[in-house]
Amino acid sequence: MIAAKNLSNEPWEFGYTLGTSRPLKLAASAKRCSFCPQNFTAGIEMYGGLGDRHSFGLKDTSQYLAPVAAWNLPSGWTFHVSPGFGLNSNSHGFLLRWGLSYEIAGFGERVSHLFGRDR
Repeated sequence: MIAAKNLSNEPWEFGYTLGTSRPLKLAASAKRCSFCPQNFTAGIEMYGGLGDRHSFGLKDTSQYLAPVAAWNLPSGWTFHVSPGFGLNSNSHGFLLRWGLSYEIAGFGERVSHLFGRDR
């Protein structure tokens, strides 16, 4: 479930996302490798709107179905791409979403130490 509030006095808006994915290979290689199958993930997701606080539900909202592919690099970076296809007349026919992310190992512990909290 997703809830979003525009600060310009608009009502709360709601949405959803459902998805599943898995790596192309579960067993990791002993060698460092960028193009090994275990560094690639494939999946599918469905997402869309659920209206706002005045009219909750699927009426007049956009809905999408999208395959997802991700490439996890040994450096900690992940690139993902998701071509989405609109499922109803309120949706765009095609959306291309992509992203680049970096995982910071031990981030929670680092933040705890900043605030003087030890685990």
